[in-house]
Amino acid sequence: MQAQAAVFDCDGLLLDSAPAWARSFSTIAAELGHEMTAAEHARTVGSPVRTGAAILSRITGAPVNEVQARVVKRFIEIADVEPPRMLPGAASLVHTLHGRLPLAVASNGPTDIVTSMLGRSGLLDAFDAVCTTETAGAAKPDPAVYLTACDRVHADPALSYGFEDSEVGARAVRAAGMHLVFIGESAFDLTSRAVTAPRLDDHRVIALFDRQCQPIGHGP
Repeated sequence: MQAQAAVFDCDGLLLDSAPAWARSFSTIAAELGHEMTAAEHARTVGSPVRTGAAILSRITGAPVNEVQARVVKRFIEIADVEPPRMLPGAASLVHTLHGRLPLAVASNGPTDIVTSMLGRSGLLDAFDAVCTTETAGAAKPDPAVYLTACDRVHADPALSYGFEDSEVGARAVRAAGMHLVFIGESAFDLTSRAVTAPRLDDHRVIALFDRQCQPIGHGP
């Protein structure tokens, strides 16, 4: 197979932004009189901000739009002081693949925040497209954000790879008909068409792309 594109999740895969999001949700929940449980936090992983905001809205009675705005504002404040660090292997893999095949980001995060974080990390210029729930019109596990990313880089999803670290994201990659590269430990059945590795610079990931792609430019 000639790989046509590699599409990456952002939060928790390229950048270690999950702790800042968790702190943001916890802070706003506390301000609303609620202490978030581990199960509630788990439901926010890989999901759009609105999912967590809806959880807090149902529990506290605060309007979901207000909760979402407050969580995003708090995240920005935290990230301004402590920008999320790049996760192991992210920079080396992205820069290795850049120029060999089209690269894109497919994220459930807010567009402005995703592009800002990628810009600060020095990764943004390596990507040919950045797609989010806001631009695709639906959130993972719906495949729309991955299908939009493939469309923008003129790639066939069936000949492209989606990188994920969460079950929500992995389900979106599968629903898009893409090959899955899952980074981290999985508690769910990945079955076929999946490469699993503990981190992005694992030899299995590098070997996969050494075999699967040659310099092919950036599409028509």
